[in-house]
Amino acid sequence: RTEVINWARSTLVAAAIRKGHKFRGNSQIEYSASAIAVLGLTSLYLQEHDAAVRDLVLRLASHQHEAVVRALGQKLTDFDERLARSIIRIIMTSSIHLHRTENEEEDEANKRRRQDRIENAIKVESQWLDGSVDEPAWPELPEWWLRRRRGIRLPGGRTVDDAEMKDVRPEAYVDEHALGTLASHLIKFTIGELPGWLLPLTAHLMDWTIKANGPHG
Repeated sequence: RTEVINWARSTLVAAAIRKGHKFRGNSQIEYSASAIAVLGLTSLYLQEHDAAVRDLVLRLASHQHEAVVRALGQKLTDFDERLARSIIRIIMTSSIHLHRTENEEEDEANKRRRQDRIENAIKVESQWLDGSVDEPAWPELPEWWLRRRRGIRLPGGRTVDDAEMKDVRPEAYVDEHALGTLASHLIKFTIGELPGWLLPLTAHLMDWTIKANGPHG
């Protein structure tokens, strides 16, 4: 049995991390080798509760392909709540990207910064699950890029001209598709007794959304 599990683990890991699968743009799980492998690895973890497999699941939470996020989302309520929260935080962290610039070296440096942030998030979540550090906070999401309308007429007949309007692009942005996919799977936690962490997370996400739909949105 041990040999079979080891073989299954190595096969699933290889499939999960494989790059450039054929239907990359398709969000359906059945067309993504990585997403299918995620389902296998999560099932393996739920049977064995092996820390090494758990850490692989945490790493796969940073994959960002929508099909992989869907696969993990399907399993969220099967995990214990601590692991579910860790997966949610890693998906949120991985959904944050830095805008491209006009400088190739700066873009490469930004990619490294983003990957370092994700690697640190995975490390801290693993340490928390092992009981060696406190639980991390919900990741802070970057401000929305609000393109304000020009020529707004204010009370008294005064019009704000272009020079008075601030339209500064934030350094980072959020992959709304990945975050939206994650949010859709949180609905399952509302069935029955609400877990204590769900309301603070909902408030955190709602605050971010409200800022995007404010008076200048």
